[in-house]
Amino acid sequence: MIARSYAAVASRAQAIADIDLVVNICTAAILFLGLGRIVQRFGVIAGLVLNPLLMVVAFLATAFSPTLFMIQALQVVRRVAQYAIARPSREICFTVVDQSSRYKAKNVIDTVVYRFGDVSSAWVQAGLRPMGYASSRRNVRCTFRICKRNLDFDAVREAGVDRSFHLPVFTPAT
Repeated sequence: MIARSYAAVASRAQAIADIDLVVNICTAAILFLGLGRIVQRFGVIAGLVLNPLLMVVAFLATAFSPTLFMIQALQVVRRVAQYAIARPSREICFTVVDQSSRYKAKNVIDTVVYRFGDVSSAWVQAGLRPMGYASSRRNVRCTFRICKRNLDFDAVREAGVDRSFHLPVFTPAT
């Protein structure tokens, strides 16, 4: 997307450098001013849970508005959340573990867990693409529709009303 928006290589490099600059400034500000307060007030679990919550919001915003600005903002949010919140919170978890266990656990987390997440998301994308779900907006709309149907079904069942629901048939895009 940056290549389509900026013709010159120097402009592309400047756009990527701007992302890095914002990430560095925001990460430093959060580490100096915010993370310690979040961990003291809400605990380490809040620091660990905050990253996925921020990413869900960022991906939804990008799905509804896939512009260059939103993709740049997603990159900033993703990297700031990783560098300023997730990684320091994860490191705090290892302060109570002996050194040998710490290094073994870190290697497992960094290689097995993260790489399995990368591979599985690539498999899901590759599996959805032949079925016509390449558009992120369409995926988000279908997901919201299915979630709403499930919530409606639960509410009707709890009310004691006997009503059958039929999920719509989604045809793949051609």
